[in-house]
Amino acid sequence: MQTTITQLLNLLIAPPGNLVYHIVLAFSVAMALQAASFNAPGMEKAQNRRTVVGLAVVLAFQILLFIASGLAWQGLFNAHLLIPPLDRAMPFLSLAWIIWMWASPAPSRSADVGVGLLTVLGLVMLAFTWSYWVSQGGVLSFNGTWLDWAWQIASLTLALIGLIGFTLRRPAGWGIGLGFLILVILGSATHLLFAQPDADLSGYVRLFTLCAFPLLPTLAQRLQAQTRLPATPTAAVASVPSDTEGRKRLSGEPRTIFAWLQLANQSDPSQIGIALTRAVSQTMLADFTFLVYTNPETSSMLIECGYDLIREEPVAGTSLGINNVPALANALQRGKPLRLSTNGTPPQDLVSLARVFGLSEAGHLLAIPVMAKPGVWGAGLVLLTPYSNRLWIAEDQNFLNSMSEAFSQVLQRAAQNSEFKFQFEQSRDEINQLQRDLEAMQAEAEHMRGMAETHPLQNLISPDNEKSNEFSTLINLQQESQETIQRLQAENDELRSLIEREHPVEEVTKDHGYAEEEMRLTLEEMAHLQNSLAESNNRIAVLEKQIETGERTPDEEHEMIASIYQELRQPLSSIVGYTDLLLGESVGILGALQRKFLERIKTSSDRLRNLIDDLLRLSNLQSGSMELSPQRVTLEEVLDQALSETSGFLRDKSITLQLDLPEELPSLNADRDALQQVLVQLIQNAGAVTPVDGTVSLRVEVKESESEQPVVSLQISDMGGGISPEDLPRVFSRRYRADNALIQGIGDTGVGLSIVKTLVEAHGGRIWVDTTPGEGNTFCVLLPLLPDQTLEDKTPA
Repeated sequence: MQTTITQLLNLLIAPPGNLVYHIVLAFSVAMALQAASFNAPGMEKAQNRRTVVGLAVVLAFQILLFIASGLAWQGLFNAHLLIPPLDRAMPFLSLAWIIWMWASPAPSRSADVGVGLLTVLGLVMLAFTWSYWVSQGGVLSFNGTWLDWAWQIASLTLALIGLIGFTLRRPAGWGIGLGFLILVILGSATHLLFAQPDADLSGYVRLFTLCAFPLLPTLAQRLQAQTRLPATPTAAVASVPSDTEGRKRLSGEPRTIFAWLQLANQSDPSQIGIALTRAVSQTMLADFTFLVYTNPETSSMLIECGYDLIREEPVAGTSLGINNVPALANALQRGKPLRLSTNGTPPQDLVSLARVFGLSEAGHLLAIPVMAKPGVWGAGLVLLTPYSNRLWIAEDQNFLNSMSEAFSQVLQRAAQNSEFKFQFEQSRDEINQLQRDLEAMQAEAEHMRGMAETHPLQNLISPDNEKSNEFSTLINLQQESQETIQRLQAENDELRSLIEREHPVEEVTKDHGYAEEEMRLTLEEMAHLQNSLAESNNRIAVLEKQIETGERTPDEEHEMIASIYQELRQPLSSIVGYTDLLLGESVGILGALQRKFLERIKTSSDRLRNLIDDLLRLSNLQSGSMELSPQRVTLEEVLDQALSETSGFLRDKSITLQLDLPEELPSLNADRDALQQVLVQLIQNAGAVTPVDGTVSLRVEVKESESEQPVVSLQISDMGGGISPEDLPRVFSRRYRADNALIQGIGDTGVGLSIVKTLVEAHGGRIWVDTTPGEGNTFCVLLPLLPDQTLEDKTPA
């Protein structure tokens, strides 16, 4: 029981539950103000004016507190310093004006002076409380401080004075006013006796205030009863209220308050729409309330859910064509409210809605647009009155339209929760699939491990065996991938520890919870990827043994490598996806250092992906499965695509790219993708070895002679310091990393340049490197032009 009460109190003082508190108070005051305004013809003008003015002032106090709470919730102000003084002052000032209205309905100079002095006193106390509380730095919670005691004692004193005044004067409706003040006294007294020491706001005061404010509409009823004429036949006829004058416009009953509390506490995205329609229907006294979405692409309107106030049960969703409700669909798509009446010939929209729900008539309609997505109209709340035949007026429309933004936030939060739930289910299914694959690979690894112990890997790699040497390069690529994954793991651990240091568990918000969950999923994917790499090493070892013994054909070898490639790509794509999600800050705001770590993770992941791509390319070269598709290719287009792909890489290092191009660029008979890969690989190699703020040069030249076929020369120069003479023979070898250290002056992994050489030679061209020790390298590529091409057959640069 104690836990339930504590949860209810925390719901009233912490966002977003405190939104219900502010809404209920605003609804209660607005309903009383509306009743007083509509009762104006039936009561004395002076008394009505005093009631309207007093309720307007109380409503202004509540709106001020609501706006301040909302801004503090959004982080625009320090809630710990701003809200506690304001939360004590606004109820005190509201209580003063409510006692003034209830105890002195008729004009009274002394009562007017008294409420004025109390207002000034409350504002002075508020200013003093603010200045003192800010000067103290807000080290302690506001509850239990001497300032808190002062405000509560002031409220108790004011309520007791009002209680004595009601008892002595006994104005009309004084019994309900007495109950109002008793609830206020109980709230303050309970807070003083059982204050929550670790909070800034009082849950007890808010709970009893929530029970007291729905009594305010009786103010207008009391004044109407005071001025009602005698029950003569003529007066009886004259006093029959019209639909817009006598009928209650808004509901402040306990079940209405409970409906809004249920909406604030609803966490299931599928039930938020039902909770919203129930709360609106009970507040506005609408027979039916529906949540609808328009879809212009399919020309349909989806009625997602609704609530039947008469039967007090949800209504199942349905759909209908936009052409059946043209006015309603047009208003919602343009973000405009709409009122339709059945007086005279009913509009097509009402006829269609009545037919869909099996009603004889739809009654009067009120539609309020909401944003299901930020900045996008098309959804809305539709209220119908087929049974009560209530006529909606401008005040109803304005009131609901003022709440449109709050309704939009509720629906957008529900959509976000639904999307996160879907992503979670999808990730869980993917993890389960990866777990099953891992178990199968572990079973296979146990079998392969026994074979590896019988035939050690070192005995399978023979210096005289060309294929074994090539697969040793694959092993080195796998080892490098393993090192990259371990580095990613370490960076993720460091990022997790940083988040825990900067945001202790008790202060972590919901957004950070999402970020932690995404980080956990990323780490799990990396663990799966690491296991996959380990098993891939075993499978490569078995593959080498089978090659040496002749048990596998080249096609089977390529198929095995392609299978390993796919197994590595799947978890790596998940890592990249989760990293992009975190960098997009859709699940939480990142600090500068956190973003730096995530960018390093993304860079390392891209590096690992390039290594895996090199693994597949090397397999294609060894198996002879790489096929070229020669066609007429414009060199200008290939250069543009290659420069676009490498510009980001060069920009990150602030490297300047100098272009030396002829006025006209020729066309080639080549494979477009292969030629682009050659240019990208050479530019990336030059950028990798060139220092920051360095320069990379690209020169294109057309050479033609009478005795030889015309060719195009591509020269890519860097500032990497050059290559030593003894390392030059191994530049285009794809095995230099297996047995030797890295070549100084080369930024390639050892496979990319080998692939470049193979692609160039497949096009009938040549490639070589000129080096200047201490300065840099120049990679030169010669490619033949089209056989029938002359210098006149060129494309302008």
